[in-house]
Amino acid sequence: MRRALTTHALEVLSAHAGREVAAGSAVDVAPDRVVVDGAAGEELVAAHDRSSAGRPRHVERFLFVPDPDGPAPRRRAVQRFAEKHNADLTFDPAHMGWPGVVAAEEGLVGSGDVVVGTSPDVGGLGGLGALVLRGRPDELLGLLRSDTLRLQAPDGLRVAVDGRLPRWVSPQDVALQLAAHLAESDVDARGRVLELSGRGVTDFTVEERMTLCAALAREGLAALVPPDDTTRVWLAARRTGGAGGAAEEKGGGDAAPDVTLRGPKLALVARLDGSLVKVARAPETPVHEVVVAGDIAVLRAATESVQERGLQPGLRAYLLPASRRTLLHAVEEGLLAVWLRAGAILLSPGATPPPPARGERRATTVASTPEEVLAGPAVVASSAVCGRLADPETMRREHRRTAAIR
Repeated sequence: MRRALTTHALEVLSAHAGREVAAGSAVDVAPDRVVVDGAAGEELVAAHDRSSAGRPRHVERFLFVPDPDGPAPRRRAVQRFAEKHNADLTFDPAHMGWPGVVAAEEGLVGSGDVVVGTSPDVGGLGGLGALVLRGRPDELLGLLRSDTLRLQAPDGLRVAVDGRLPRWVSPQDVALQLAAHLAESDVDARGRVLELSGRGVTDFTVEERMTLCAALAREGLAALVPPDDTTRVWLAARRTGGAGGAAEEKGGGDAAPDVTLRGPKLALVARLDGSLVKVARAPETPVHEVVVAGDIAVLRAATESVQERGLQPGLRAYLLPASRRTLLHAVEEGLLAVWLRAGAILLSPGATPPPPARGERRATTVASTPEEVLAGPAVVASSAVCGRLADPETMRREHRRTAAIR
């Protein structure tokens, strides 16, 4: 298999290091943004206070994002620390949600940035073309005092999703199919950055690209989409160029992919008890509860399935916006009204859904346990309408038959 010599990730690192950086080499990089969630923020502040290290030097690059589930003392402690040292967003309740989504929506990350994150959703910033690194607690503490983070430059893995994706296939579906494809192949993706291209990726909106990268991060895969005109227009609308600016794309961007996933062969998939299931051919799999969680792209895709249909009687549905701004967009577009009229329960941005009752199955766009069914928003919403695992076309056929009988 050909080894990718030049990747967008290496171009970003080279721009930050001021020299050519090769895969596998050691490099000291000053991150543009450190994105920290509530729990990690509390641990970081407590560790800093215990260390007696004096005033931190680089709090300005830290983004502390609050979560509604954190205890009030924790929120106050982090807020005092952030305000004292002029950190961004300072645990403002108006910016509550998933840290990666909040960072993108507030225009705080650009396509040429190096970002250190503490939660998988921060991996979604790869959809902007940012290089996202997962930070350990000791590394976060070190970044309060040191200019740079030492790391081994990651190798790249070029992945092309070819062809036009079938209708209803979501970024989550592509992520699940790609993760399964890599697991079954002889390609070792560990410690590498997937560089995603092909029509199946570039046809996605920027929000959908971020959803794709976040879904891959939850599968343990680092990924990014090299920036294009779509990215630049999206970032310009948020008045950001990022702290590091966009890395210049060079000739390596035209290299042949290491892995190719054929778009037309993709099916709607879900993960059930650790396996991939073709939803259209799945056996009768009852669903008692659904959670539609994500940014505005996820909410739009899910709402299209529920529109003018209503939920299965007795089924519980939770709507979880990824951020306060996502919630406001859902209100403005009428998406929230559709779900509330159908009987869904609205959760606070970034909240953790209550666990499902014992013996009941949950379908969700963001699974937290192996027992949950993980699927794209169209499948999750269609399952809420049918009361069992279903794709939108199956749901529509059933509703047409029901209407004809009536």
